[in-house]
Amino acid sequence: MLTNAANPDVNSLELKQANPPIVTYVLLSILATLLFALAGLAVWLTGCLVGGLAGLVSPRNTKNAARVAMAKKLTYFATSAFLVYSAYEAVYPSDNFYLGEYTEVTLRPPPSTARVVAKSASYPDLHGDYCSYSRIALGLTAYEQLLRELSTDARLSSGDGLGSQEEQAVQNQVPRLGVRKSFKRAIPGEDDHFRAIRFLDDGAHVEVSVCVT
Repeated sequence: MLTNAANPDVNSLELKQANPPIVTYVLLSILATLLFALAGLAVWLTGCLVGGLAGLVSPRNTKNAARVAMAKKLTYFATSAFLVYSAYEAVYPSDNFYLGEYTEVTLRPPPSTARVVAKSASYPDLHGDYCSYSRIALGLTAYEQLLRELSTDARLSSGDGLGSQEEQAVQNQVPRLGVRKSFKRAIPGEDDHFRAIRFLDDGAHVEVSVCVT
């Protein structure tokens, strides 16, 4: 889905310290779902065991039977709700994911004023390829500070390497703005990873792109 390319030109090991891409995010969501499902199954089996023992000890105790039945229903409901939430988060990442992509590109945590105003991400394919794109409001002060820092940070270089369907999707959500400055970050050995940030000419917003192809 990427239409432009970036040339790797950085060799710092520190660059490898970044937030996990969306494929890792999805895998973690799936793992959490499986673990929760197993926990729910354990609770259900425990409920069945307790219910069976209660029936053997006191077969006429309808109050205990009602409690066991209620516990089972609550377990089913909680497990189903979590499965639905995890699936939604995997397909539609939260704003925290896009702020993580901001850190992936800039090697800096987002400022407290950061707010995602438009976003789009593709679902990873079987090879883990995906693209994400977002417009983030930083505020005037944080915008200028980040611009100054990146301008003197040797781990990033001028240029954007941007261009994807996700970028177009974001541009369709918000008014188009000109670009004041752009940076890209490349890591040797990761020629299929494209990380870039654009500083828009309104002096308050940036656009962040991460693509794995």
